[in-house]
Amino acid sequence: GTFMHAIMEAYTGYVTDRKLDWHKITKEDCISKVYELSEESVKTITDKIPLLTQRHKFLISKMKKYAADTLWAVVRQIQAGFYTPYASELNIGSSDEIVPVTVKTSKGEVTLYGVVDRVDRFDDSFRIIDYKSSQKSLDLDKVEQGISLQLFVYSNALRNSMGKPKGMFYLTLNSPVIPFSEGMTKETVEQKVFESFAFDGYMVGDENTPFEMDRYMTKKSSITKAELTAKGLSARTKIITPDRYEEISEKMFEKIRGYAEAITEGDTKVFPFAEGEETACDYCDFASVCGFEKGSGCFRTLKKGD
Repeated sequence: GTFMHAIMEAYTGYVTDRKLDWHKITKEDCISKVYELSEESVKTITDKIPLLTQRHKFLISKMKKYAADTLWAVVRQIQAGFYTPYASELNIGSSDEIVPVTVKTSKGEVTLYGVVDRVDRFDDSFRIIDYKSSQKSLDLDKVEQGISLQLFVYSNALRNSMGKPKGMFYLTLNSPVIPFSEGMTKETVEQKVFESFAFDGYMVGDENTPFEMDRYMTKKSSITKAELTAKGLSARTKIITPDRYEEISEKMFEKIRGYAEAITEGDTKVFPFAEGEETACDYCDFASVCGFEKGSGCFRTLKKGD
């Protein structure tokens, strides 16, 4: 994950700093540069390894190939739409232009900072893309419940300086495994690899918004969760109206305000959530010190509308 984040940032910076046209980048140019950047990044790792085994060499070659496939998919995504990268690793709160989110409480103000993996812009709108090393979906119920706040916090922080939020997405950076079937061509495999990198998240707007992300979309987008029917956008399309965005944001800020009030009042009780098989303890970095027993079953059960 760290390696891929570094390569994504380095390649985006390379194109942006040289003012290259994303829509004119060829596959050969992209892959050549990614291998060059990968070599530089890998060297910082291999310099710390006294003796490279065949296994090390195999993993390194696999990482380079994976980085090349991923970046070419990203370039194709950009070329298919109207949005182009504005910044990588954008630090919210790092300047007077990119100000952090501030929430007022009865005890004062709470300020939220963060780093956005990538921000793309088009006219007076923007979309944010967060890189993940494993599959992750944006669940609007969890945003309203105060569990999954990251993308909505980031988009609200950028509104004053960037314009209208039009998309909040996760991009999974893991090597796709394409099931083989008889008759598959090289082009078919490459298309399936490309589609495996489709954004998972929500667009904000109207029936035109999916075409801003993917102007070549016919029945189903290879880039976003958008589908077309004879009557327009399918109900499976992940898109919300600007009014719905505002409604979710308002509920999110209420949750943040509640968390801040509880912290300032000294509320330190351990009461993690559970929803089906998923719990807040699954990926917690503090499981060894908090003292909560997962086997106790004393979880806070989440329900829609909580």
